[in-house]
Formats: sequence, structure tokens, C-alpha cells
Amino acid sequence: MSQYERLLSTVRVPGVDCDEICHFSTSESKHVAVQHGGAFYKLEVYDSKNQILFPTTLEHQLEWIVQDAANYTSSEAEESLAALTSLDRPTWARIRNTYFSDGVNKDSLDAIEKSAFFISMNNLSPTGLTNRGKYLLHGDGTTIWFDKSLSIQVFKTATAGMNCEHSMADAPAMAHMWEHALTREVLEKLYDESGRCMPPGKKDKQGAIRRPQRLVWNISPELAKEIADALATAKKNNDDLDLCIKDHDAWGKGIMKKCKVSPDAFMQLALQLAYYKENKKFVQTYEATMTRLYLNGRTETVRSCTTESSEFVRAMVENHVNNEEKIRLLKRAAEKHVQLFRDAMNGKGVDRHLFALYVACKGLKYESEFLNNVIMRPWTLSTSQTPHTQLDYSPDADLEVFTNKVSPGGGFGPVSDEGYGVSYIFPNNSRVFLHVSSKKSCKETDSTKFTKTIEESMNEMKALCGF
Repeated sequence: MSQYERLLSTVRVPGVDCDEICHFSTSESKHVAVQHGGAFYKLEVYDSKNQILFPTTLEHQLEWIVQDAANYTSSEAEESLAALTSLDRPTWARIRNTYFSDGVNKDSLDAIEKSAFFISMNNLSPTGLTNRGKYLLHGDGTTIWFDKSLSIQVFKTATAGMNCEHSMADAPAMAHMWEHALTREVLEKLYDESGRCMPPGKKDKQGAIRRPQRLVWNISPELAKEIADALATAKKNNDDLDLCIKDHDAWGKGIMKKCKVSPDAFMQLALQLAYYKENKKFVQTYEATMTRLYLNGRTETVRSCTTESSEFVRAMVENHVNNEEKIRLLKRAAEKHVQLFRDAMNGKGVDRHLFALYVACKGLKYESEFLNNVIMRPWTLSTSQTPHTQLDYSPDADLEVFTNKVSPGGGFGPVSDEGYGVSYIFPNNSRVFLHVSSKKSCKETDSTKFTKTIEESMNEMKALCGF
């Protein structure tokens, strides 16, 4: 549960040698930070009675911000302040210590860092899953405060999504919170016919409230130069991301179960098959699993590229055995994957133990050639399944009325400069969302092509099982 506590009111403070995660109590964090029209605001979310503002009150406060920002002229440097949080940590720490240690800059930075979360109501209008995903992953360089545990973007098209800082929590906790919010949107009558928030009950009385406070910054020419350089670097890095998000809506985990194969194992084997088809080799593959059975447990690694998976892939590509043998190899590889997954969840994984030994060696100033070799190997395929339907009151997403309301989940960038980051989500029994990322600067990768090869491999495996 410790991860849920850190979802809100948490910030990762940059350091020269090591960052610090700071979590604030409700007494310090009774507001959200809002960015709009190039300005930043502190919006209190509690009234004088110490109760959370009614939705209608919040709606009016946000409208006030929109009107105030329309009458305010910000500098380009002020509009781009968030770009500083995208810099490498030592550089951002140096700038933070130099320009944000006192005065109005410290006060305004404190307001953002101590907020419950950060909201950017911006003028971006991305269309389609891939474009929206790109902006939610990295913004335009100015719209995400990457130090915050949670940054929400609301686009001009009225679509919204979130960006999460990963060091304080893992995807299942973040997805759980987001699913709760989306499910309430669908199941409860929160808006009237005009789209405005429903008013509170007649007996509900709001206490006194404060108007949002526009944050003030003292931006010297030297700081403006640092911000401009940070924005240029952010845009260069953003442009290098090759992202493809695919809504595979022809079939999903329902068919995989009919194949008598674990859906997660099915997808991992499809990834192995797809990568081998394109590259004619096997690579070190990372899949994250949770260690929730343990106090403060985070993740362990499932090494999905196994002897069993490799034999199945070769059988599919080289076609040197009959279908009956291919099915046997498929199920054997899937069973091996399930075993590795269970072992990892139960503390019997390999990688966290090796990492602990590596850290101990560094602390003792002892060099281990073996550990250095293991730790430095690239994760060419970094993969993860984002859990869906974590609520006991989630509606049946297979029903037609809900099929267009499911979240496509989230993704991440590639861990290796020469590899892929792959996230997949099963929102119901007949659909799979694929998030595939790589770097355009790598000539050996192509996210759109790899996504198509993954789907092709999934279809071949389905056909092999007679569906």
C-alpha cells in the first residue's frame, strides 16, 4: 500500500549525486498546480471547513484560471519552465540550486513541488492513439513537470491522460487510480446535459474558498538561457521517439485462453517470434512482475527469452516440424514462462538478487567482472503488461455500451538505444492494446513495422491452435 500513498503529493527532487523523493502531508499539500496559457497557478482544493471543494466549485475555479491567463502575457521562458525537469538530473540540480533557492522562485517552485499533482490545460490537439500517446509520454517540452509523481494533461480536444514519475510507484498502482477515476466517469451521473458538473445537494454547503494564485517568477537572462537550452534538448529527444500504439480489436485474450495458453505467455512468445522474424537472433528480454507479497515490494524481472521459447520460435520460422509438434513446443514454452512469472512474484527471481550483490560490491569498493557484465547487458526488449479491471465494481468491458470507453493503458520509452519498449493491455476478452516504442536514431528499429510483425505473429499462433 505504500505506493498508493506516494501517488499524490510527491516529488522527485534532483540531486547532483542522488535524487530525493519527498512526500508531503495533507497539511502541506492542500492544492494542485495548474498550468494554462503560459502561466502557473496554485489552486486550493480544500475550503475553510477543511472539506474538498465540490466539483462545481472546482469547475468555476478552473474557469477563473482560463480567464485570468487570457489577460496575462507570459514570457517564452516562463511558458517553458517545465522543460528544466526534462534535463539530466545533475544539470537540473545545478540550475535549481542556483536560481530557485530563495525569493519568489523558491516560493513558486515550492507551490508546484508540494502540490497534490500537476495539471496542464494546454492548446495541443493531438489526434489518434499514437499522437496522444507521444504527447502524454513527453509533452511538447513545456507541458509536463516530470519531477511530480502525477502530471495530468488536458488537451484542447477535451481528451486527457497522465504522465507518472516511476521511481515512487509502479504501473499497477497508477493504473488502479486512473481506472477508478474513469469508471466513476462512466457509471455515475457527474455531469448535466450541457456537460457541466452536477450541482451539490441542497443540504451541502461549501465553506469559504480562495481564488487561485498565479505564481510569480524572477527569470534573469541567464536563467532564460538555461530554459531555452533545456527546451531545445527536450524537443530533440522528443523528436527521436518512434512510438506506435495499436488497438488490436479483432480478437484478444478470450481466444488465447481457448488455445489453453496464458494470455501473458502468449504475448511474450509473440514478441519473441516477431523479433526473431525481423532480426534473426534472440536478445535479452525484460518483463516486469510485481512482488506485492512482500512489504514495500516493487518488481522483479521475468527473463522471457528462454530455451523453450527459442525452440518454439525456431520451429515456427524454420517450419521443420509439423503443427502438432509446434503446438507442443508452444505449450511447453508457455508453461515455462508461467513458472518463471510465479517464481519472480514469490521472491525466487534472479535480477534483484544480482543487483543487491552489485550494490554491495560498489559499497565495499570491490570489482566483480561477473556482476559488471550482467548489470551492463542491454535489455533490448523491455516489456510489461499493464493490468486492467482492478476494481471489483468495474463494468463488463465486453458489453457494447462500454467498448468505446476503455482506457488504452500506458507505455514507456525503450530502455536500450537499439531496442524496443513494449507495453500491452487486455481491456476485455476481444481486444489488445499495443504500445511499441524505439528510437528513430537507431536504423535497426521501426516501431510501426515491429507492431505489424507482432500482430502477424499473434495471428499465426492463433491459426496454429485452430482458431
